[in-house]
Amino acid sequence: MAKLLPMQYAKILYQLINDTPVKNHTNAYKAFINLLYKDQMINTVDYIIKEYEVYEKQQKGIVTLTITTAQTVSATLIKNITKEFGKDVELTTNIDESLIGGVRVQHNNTILDASIKTQLNQLKRELT
Repeated sequence: MAKLLPMQYAKILYQLINDTPVKNHTNAYKAFINLLYKDQMINTVDYIIKEYEVYEKQQKGIVTLTITTAQTVSATLIKNITKEFGKDVELTTNIDESLIGGVRVQHNNTILDASIKTQLNQLKRELT
């Protein structure tokens, strides 16, 4: 039998916790740990936890965004970007001077890159 991926274990844990009364959570955790041990996946528990957190946010309708710019941007720009993704946005902002200008927005596995660095790289590829 093929092993499950960390995301699949995360979904199992999420369902297990949500389908179990709070007073029985300890037993649910023990059963889950036993499953990981049986499947020889105990060493991936850190990955499973990360995937669990992502999945839980998705289930709650929380959108995670990472906005990277070359310099500090105004609160208005951040507000305009985040409102396009809904009400419940968990935001991380980064400064990366190598972008030169513009903005890069990461939402889950999708990157919207409107940075000057990327535009210059594209132009370079087209000219060569």
